Amino acid sequence: MSIRRDPVRKKVYIPKRKVWLLKESEYKVSYYREIQELVRNRVARPEGVSSHWDFLEGGLLAAADKVCGKTKGPPRNKISWWWNDAVDLAIREKRGLYKEHKKGGPREPYHAAKRKAKKEVYLAKKVIQDLVIDQVSDAENPNGIFNLARRIKEDGRDIVGERCFRKDDGTIAYVDKEIRDAWKVHYDRLLNVEFEWDREQLSTENPVLGPPPMIATDVVSSAINKMKDGKAA
Repeated sequence: MSIRRDPVRKKVYIPKRKVWLLKESEYKVSYYREIQELVRNRVARPEGVSSHWDFLEGGLLAAADKVCGKTKGPPRNKISWWWNDAVDLAIREKRGLYKEHKKGGPREPYHAAKRKAKKEVYLAKKVIQDLVIDQVSDAENPNGIFNLARRIKEDGRDIVGERCFRKDDGTIAYVDKEIRDAWKVHYDRLLNVEFEWDREQLSTENPVLGPPPMIATDVVSSAINKMKDGKAA
C-alpha cells in the first residue's frame, strides 16, 4: 500500500510598504511634500468620482513607495509593545523544537515549549496591561485617561491629516468640520428614513406567544464538551 502526500507549497512573499516609518517626523515631512508635488503637477481635474479616487489612490501609493519603500523579505522577529527577553527566549526555543519535530523528532518537547511560550506571552501582556491600568487609575494623575485617549486618537489619525470623506454629491471633504457635518447628514438619513413595503404582501402568520423555551443542562454540558481547552475561561 502506498500513501501519497501532497507537497507543501512554499508561501509566496508579498512585499509590504513600510508605512510605519511615517510615524517619524522626517518621513512624514517628505511624504507630505510628495503629496503637495502631486497636487501641484496635476494637469487636469479627473472627471467623475471614480477617476478622482483612482488618481488620489495612485498618488498616495506612489508617494509611499518613493519615501518609505517596501520590505524585501518576511519579517524575522516580530516585536510587539509587550515583547520582552523572556518571551523572545521562549519563542526561539519553541521554533527550534518545532523544526526538530518536523524532521522526525519527539513531539512532547515541542508541545511543552509551546505551552511555555503561551504562558510567557500572557504574563508579558498582563504586566503591560496592569501598568496601563495603574497609570489611568492613578489619583495623582487625573489626566492619565485623557492622555491615553489622545494617543489612541493620534494612532488612528490619517498620516496626511484628517480622514477624508466622500459626500453624497461626490465631492471629497478634507476639513474636520465638513467631515463631521457629512457624517451627521448620513446618520440623519440612515436613522430617520422609513422603509417602504407593500403591506398586502406581509406575512399573516400569528406571532409566537409565551416564554422562550428553557435551555436544559445537558445541552449546555454538550456544548462545553465540544469546545477546545481554554475557550470557556
